[in-house]
Amino acid sequence: MLKEAGKNFAKLHKKQMESIKKDVELSKITEFKTKALTPSIISTWAFVSGLLQKNRKRLEKLYKLTDKTKSKNPLSAKEMSEYKHQSDLKTYRGLGTRTDRKERGKLIELFLLYSEKQEPTITHNLIDAAVTNYLTFSLEEERKKKLSRLK
Repeated sequence: MLKEAGKNFAKLHKKQMESIKKDVELSKITEFKTKALTPSIISTWAFVSGLLQKNRKRLEKLYKLTDKTKSKNPLSAKEMSEYKHQSDLKTYRGLGTRTDRKERGKLIELFLLYSEKQEPTITHNLIDAAVTNYLTFSLEEERKKKLSRLK
């Protein structure tokens, strides 16, 4: 279980590095090559791999992200770095760059949604839907807490 998750993560990182090196435009930005090694990506990949252990079909889809992207970088580094939700601060540098709870929550939603939907790669629409899911769940949680304080 852990060994399989580790092997697939290593495969993801290797594919990310190789695909960025081959792309003249993307190779100018070092962070794109090492996208898989950012703390938020490492922790959420491991977490989602654990969550999906009992759902082999979804787990396999997550693990096959590297195969489905062909020559593109599996983490869609440019799309992730350019993504900004309307609620994000102007200083936000894109998805997968920070390590806080909110960032990890968005990435968990992204990997879970990817494993569930028919999208072959991580796209802008998938990222947007995942971030919207995370924000919706967060607001619902906050709403419940505030309502519980009322008499």
